[in-house]
Amino acid sequence: MRIAIDMDDCICNTLEWDFACAWMYNKEKHPQDKKFYYQIFHAAPEIFNFSEEEKKEFYLENRRFIINKKLIYPKPFVKETIDKLMAEGHEIYILTSREDFYWLGDAYGHTSKWLKKYKINYTSLIVNCIEKGLKCAEIRADLLIDDNPKFISQVNSQGIRTIIIAAPYNLKYKNVLNEHASCWPEVFEIVQDLDSSLNEYRKFKEERERSIKHNLRFIPITNKTILNAVKLQERIDKRHCVYLDYKHAINSKNPYYFIYDGDHIIGLTGTYELEGYPDDVWLGVGGILPKYIRQGFGKRVLKKLIEKAKEDGYKNFRIISNFKENPTAQSLYREVSQICEIYDKDDKVPCRYIYSKSLTDSPVKKWGDRDAGVKAFEARERASKKILKDMPEY
Repeated sequence: MRIAIDMDDCICNTLEWDFACAWMYNKEKHPQDKKFYYQIFHAAPEIFNFSEEEKKEFYLENRRFIINKKLIYPKPFVKETIDKLMAEGHEIYILTSREDFYWLGDAYGHTSKWLKKYKINYTSLIVNCIEKGLKCAEIRADLLIDDNPKFISQVNSQGIRTIIIAAPYNLKYKNVLNEHASCWPEVFEIVQDLDSSLNEYRKFKEERERSIKHNLRFIPITNKTILNAVKLQERIDKRHCVYLDYKHAINSKNPYYFIYDGDHIIGLTGTYELEGYPDDVWLGVGGILPKYIRQGFGKRVLKKLIEKAKEDGYKNFRIISNFKENPTAQSLYREVSQICEIYDKDDKVPCRYIYSKSLTDSPVKKWGDRDAGVKAFEARERASKKILKDMPEY
């Protein structure tokens, strides 16, 4: 497995120094503050309601203090556990949100020097990582070991498993993708169990895909069937209304399709181009009906669309996905793509990923901050709802 591991309060003991130093900093800056009501926060400055400037000053002073005094030590048995994991063939990625600004201008240098000092082995070290869901998707991690609920949530949104190093501020955070561990020997046991179950699941999935004989057929949406397509899309996902997208695609290079398995309709699919980018084709709005999910249809449909796009001469196949709306699809998109990047051009709070796959021998390029048509799509959705509302036959 590829295992990503957080640095602070997973491998080492930073937070206890943060709490102690924050208490002293508060006594110095706010000597009149006599009351101290202990609450469980991940970041020590939150306890004392530090201003943004005070937070910045505190962290700069605190990091300089703990680095110069060499106060950070490894958690018990962390080195032994990581050594055993690497000996069993697992790849270890140290994935930390340590930022250069708060680590004397060189988070990588200070972190790598510390890891070397305590002889902690790893495959790769990644710093300045404040979006661990995206980074875990990029490195194709199978597992994250972390203590911070914010990062755990980011990674879980990608469908990636997590082991939570138990602490008072994360004990209530639970879902099917994570387990709590009280110490590193327990982490090792959980990893062994996960690795075994993951291998068994992969074998089961491969055998199931070989045994299921899907007879997929793709029937283009026409003017006569477009309302049926819109109603079917509502059954798949009520949040989207794509009447105009289906309408514009009729008789185009990239039509939308009803998907049949034999005589049974199972969903909708299609692709589209963005104006000005003829080399790129994108997965359109569609999906599989709920009762047919987790039967291998989604993966087979995507492969068919990718094959068709390659035959049509496109150079890149891309998928833009809102991971808050559709977290379960992320693992599939990650499986069929080569790179993943966060897309935040149109969002105050980023919640979209772009997955990309090259259809040629050349490496795929990131989409970057170019317009991915999100605002235009939302405008068409609003227009589609208005048209359907005024349509008697609908």
